[in-house]
Amino acid sequence: MFQPVYRLADHRIVKAEALLRWTHPTLGRVSPAEFIPVAERSGLITPIGTWVLNEACRAALAWPDLTISVNVSAVQLLQFEFRSTVQAALTGSGLPPARLELELTETAALYEDARTARALHELREMGVQISIDDFGSGYSNLMRLRTLPITGVKLDRSITADLTDPAAAQFAQALTQAVTGIARNLGANVTAEGIETPAHLNAVRALRCQLGQGYGLALPMGAAALTDRLQQQPAQPAETPQPGRLIH
Repeated sequence: MFQPVYRLADHRIVKAEALLRWTHPTLGRVSPAEFIPVAERSGLITPIGTWVLNEACRAALAWPDLTISVNVSAVQLLQFEFRSTVQAALTGSGLPPARLELELTETAALYEDARTARALHELREMGVQISIDDFGSGYSNLMRLRTLPITGVKLDRSITADLTDPAAAQFAQALTQAVTGIARNLGANVTAEGIETPAHLNAVRALRCQLGQGYGLALPMGAAALTDRLQQQPAQPAETPQPGRLIH
């Protein structure tokens, strides 16, 4: 499945995140929160991750103006052959490296040893984009950001939710402002996850988040549905919409 990521200035889809879904014949829908940890412990995350990477790169060729984002686990990143796996997916699909974004969770990116930084620098040298996912869900080490070759930061959905909670808004606003300021200095963009209401959208826009993602903007969808959604966009960027407008 693919979930669109919108540029908040003009409500255009500029990225799509590849999401893995599993419908089991007897268990029904199994959450990624359940099967991904099992895949990591069993070693199956390697073939699964390779398949997702290849499929995402292949699908992205149909969307020439989009960056495709793929989640990568710490297990995958630290494998010796991972760089070759990424290169093979790009070469096999013909996707330019700059149109592939690898997303690594905050915990994996900021709290691993020097091997993580080395692996990320090697991938960045290939031209691939690097984004820190779920940022702010743990004890965020803002200073660590400057040592990594990141091109994007995704604010955890809990921060977006807190921005409209009177009891938590002040801290959430301060954290968002700190992250957007550091990201700007690093030449990276900031994506607000978990946008579900007009209030969420207004809040993240006011704090200068460039990109947005969430069920209030678009649900995850199949490749054909995403193609249809893209074809409905105007040829040129639309005028800046009125505050609070959501896309469905």
